[in-house]
Amino acid sequence: MGILRLLLALCVVVAHAGDVFKLTFIGGANAVEVFFIISGFYMQMILTQKYVGTGAYGLFLTNRFLRIFPAYWAVLLLSIIAFSILHYTTGKGFAFTTWLEQRDVLALPTQWALALSNLTLFGQDAALFFTATKEGLLTYTANFVESPIKLYPFFFIPQAWSLSLELLFYLIAPWFAKRHSGILVALIAVSLGARALAYQAGLDHDPWTYRFFPFELALFLVGMLGYRVYVRLKNRTLPPWVERGIPLGLGVVGFAYQYLPGSEGFKHWIYIGLASVSVPLLFRWTRHMSWDRKIGELSYPVYIIHMLALLLVALMFEGGERPKALSPRGSSQRYLLW
Repeated sequence: MGILRLLLALCVVVAHAGDVFKLTFIGGANAVEVFFIISGFYMQMILTQKYVGTGAYGLFLTNRFLRIFPAYWAVLLLSIIAFSILHYTTGKGFAFTTWLEQRDVLALPTQWALALSNLTLFGQDAALFFTATKEGLLTYTANFVESPIKLYPFFFIPQAWSLSLELLFYLIAPWFAKRHSGILVALIAVSLGARALAYQAGLDHDPWTYRFFPFELALFLVGMLGYRVYVRLKNRTLPPWVERGIPLGLGVVGFAYQYLPGSEGFKHWIYIGLASVSVPLLFRWTRHMSWDRKIGELSYPVYIIHMLALLLVALMFEGGERPKALSPRGSSQRYLLW
């Protein structure tokens, strides 16, 4: 499953860079949501096989944080250094410039909240549901793109909002891993039902479509159920068209996604459904491939550093303007979407 993880990370890169030779593949939002399914699969696996007994919860969280934070802090430090140099040499230091030029519109508690979120990751997703009042205090907004004061330009690694969702899931994953599958199915239904009701109420746009944790929880839980399906299937003989054909079909659909007929919403849920079925089969197929696991380990470094690289390239070749794909939908200001 390592190749799939790397390809998903590259889909996010393409989404942020703009189309590559007019190819967009599945887009960044779909890639992130499939990552959530894969994350649920792996968390169920390691919580079943490795983290059991006394002290398992603390060890699980410690190891999860150690996988995320060292690389995140390294890229955060690199971003601060790079953006500060750019600010004082070109006046275009991205988040660093935002902090220096716009921090006065925020009250001190709001500044501290954003600074801590930059440092700890927690809350970077929530920031997309808030704006600031005239006094600079946090207040709820249903559409951050249309808010007069936007908070996401204050983040040095803007794509890290998805890691905030991952961390929230890690905190509660051990509890879900011990629950009966019927309970997980019921929770998935509640999460999807709540999403459907929100969409009917008009909340069918970013950030509600893939950044709101209660809605995304369904995908994490689908991944956990996927591992349980894998356990039942791993010693059974499956027809080649099932074991190989369905995962390969996921790849074909992914590459041809932009050319498939139907609305974006329809294609999105078809792809998510296909991914949900494919993940346990793909893991069964590749579980003994050490080279595949090594390839998969590249996905996180690619994901965490790609925005810094793209911004620097944009500065070099576009005079500091972010590529069009980096702008929020419906906004003329060039800030980061993902």
